Amino acid sequence: MTRNEIVVGLDDSPSAKAALRWAAEQAIRKRAALRAIHVLDWPYGPDDGLDAPRKNTYQTFDEAQARYLASITRVFDDISPRPDWLIQFAFGEPAPVLVRQSHGSQLLALGTREHVGLGRLLTGSISHYRLRHAECPVAAVPTVTDAEPAVLEKQAEARRGSNMNEVVVGVDLSPSGRAALAWAAEQARATDQALRAVHAVDISPAFAMEVGMGAEAVSMDPAALDAAYRDPIASIFEAIRPEPSWRLGFSAGKPGPVLVAESEGAGLLVVGTQEHVGIGRLVRGSVSHYCISHAQLPVVAVAAVPDPRSATLPESGRNGRTESFQTRHS
Repeated sequence: MTRNEIVVGLDDSPSAKAALRWAAEQAIRKRAALRAIHVLDWPYGPDDGLDAPRKNTYQTFDEAQARYLASITRVFDDISPRPDWLIQFAFGEPAPVLVRQSHGSQLLALGTREHVGLGRLLTGSISHYRLRHAECPVAAVPTVTDAEPAVLEKQAEARRGSNMNEVVVGVDLSPSGRAALAWAAEQARATDQALRAVHAVDISPAFAMEVGMGAEAVSMDPAALDAAYRDPIASIFEAIRPEPSWRLGFSAGKPGPVLVAESEGAGLLVVGTQEHVGIGRLVRGSVSHYCISHAQLPVVAVAAVPDPRSATLPESGRNGRTESFQTRHS
């Protein structure tokens, strides 16, 4: 049974703060509880960096811990939490703890960090773990704090001419594609947003070069598609009983770049995660990672079914156990 709760990973980084703000907005719009979880990483606390041991030389353990927790709690307090919202502190490895704590929740929200160099390798592996093991949909929320001025201006221009109240969802015939469409429809109805479903027609590279597509999405007239290809996609779109303003579109190109291009200016992009093993991981699983890595808006990844292995994740933490305590705000 799904709890009416949104879980968000919390620390004092710009990306985590962006995720917290987004999760709080979603909790308000969906009348859901919010639970922020910070996984303690001792002895390096917020704003301490590698100088933490020297700066904390004359602090007792209790003093240092109190300072650490107070700093994270201030981040949570900045969103003016509702009475039923919680902040929870846990010991352990961040990815397994967050996956385990989000079981049965509506959504797990995470901030996305830098996408270059070592940061991309480290955070990318954690993101993959969460996508692979999480039972609930996972929202990746980007931050643009360190973006180049040209990128910021492009994003601001897109927002000026955009419909931020629109949910864009990638749809195909796979189980995860159907699950993503169903989740997006429920989200759009619950938050009173418009919905635009997009199916990427992955044409041959030779044809893409011939028409000069490059990496951009090119809209296609559904009537130009073979009915045997078009109608099954249209049928699963009709199965969600679309509202009069909801639309289904077809675009030519690789699914990842198509969805990123089509979602520019929207408020949310929803994708299926599909298989994460074998060749399926290489060919199809890369779509969700591509979107999370390149889209400049929150991306929700929805799996078709929970991974059976997620129910038996090893307990990890200090001394082989996971401990937590929580504070209720009223």
